[in-house]
Amino acid sequence: MPTHEKALDGAKLELIIENEPLLNDVYQANLADANKKEGEVKEVMKDHFEHGREVERRYLPSAEPGILKDDGHLDTKLVNAFPQSTKETEPGLFSKRRIKQAYVYAYPKDAKPGDEPIRFRLRRAQHYDAAGKFVADEYRIACKAHAGDNENARIETQIKFNKDDPMFQQEQRRFDVLWKMAEQNQQIMPEEGHVGSFERWYIRHKLDVKDKNDKKKEHWCEIHIERRNPPPPELEGMVRIEVEFKTDFGEKAAKKKPSLLPKWIGPGVTDEDEAKDWKDYKSGRLMKYGPPRSYFEHMMMITKERKKRQDKLDRKRAKAMKKAAQRETKRLKKRRKAK
Repeated sequence: MPTHEKALDGAKLELIIENEPLLNDVYQANLADANKKEGEVKEVMKDHFEHGREVERRYLPSAEPGILKDDGHLDTKLVNAFPQSTKETEPGLFSKRRIKQAYVYAYPKDAKPGDEPIRFRLRRAQHYDAAGKFVADEYRIACKAHAGDNENARIETQIKFNKDDPMFQQEQRRFDVLWKMAEQNQQIMPEEGHVGSFERWYIRHKLDVKDKNDKKKEHWCEIHIERRNPPPPELEGMVRIEVEFKTDFGEKAAKKKPSLLPKWIGPGVTDEDEAKDWKDYKSGRLMKYGPPRSYFEHMMMITKERKKRQDKLDRKRAKAMKKAAQRETKRLKKRRKAK
């Protein structure tokens, strides 16, 4: 019997939520606010409400210089020094966030055995701009659903707000209830939800590719560099990269031609075509079991490659210095003879 059916049969009240409006209804309710003009409300809400389609893929870092130290850990100085992006049509680093995140499945009070639960992603994020200046302490509630036409595509609806904003009191109550449920589920039903912390850098990247059916359209993606922190301790220092493609064409092009992405992005771990243990790189399994063995093997390989490259560079440098010293010795001998 599926876990959510057991929860209903067991009458676990922690997994039942009141039948409040979902996020689309919240948006419409704000639009219908009689005290404001519709245009003004849309202007207010556009910074708080997001609804759209995304195609996401996961990657490991490569041995190429760009984001890693020699020991395989993330070099935050290098990442923070990336060119900054101040608008959506400009590539570069545009945000850094410290995030505490939880996933939880919950049911409306009129749910029946066999009904699918609603999957919520909750985030508490300290939001910084590309220059490292603190912007806001932001809360987000998101619902995700499969898009159907692409197994890696999702339809995401989310609302974001600052704590104690009077316009979002209902969302704050919902967030508190769901967060408490996630923490309880962590104890009683680990498979129903998990809570974890990580830092994430957000980078805009333009794919140098054209669709023959629409040559004018630009294809962009958002690159998210993640460094996870405990719990569990095994995740400390782990680097995982997520790429959120804005179009299906962009995702397919990057999978077919990985060089469209920055050189410091390594092998994909999104599906079986890329890695046999691809499921072990999903957030839930990482939080529960830590990185799979292949991750440590990959990082050892990176360390060996970087050392090999550095040794080659050192030998080349030593050879150049030896030649320079020989040239200087010859020059001095000529000067002595000339005297």
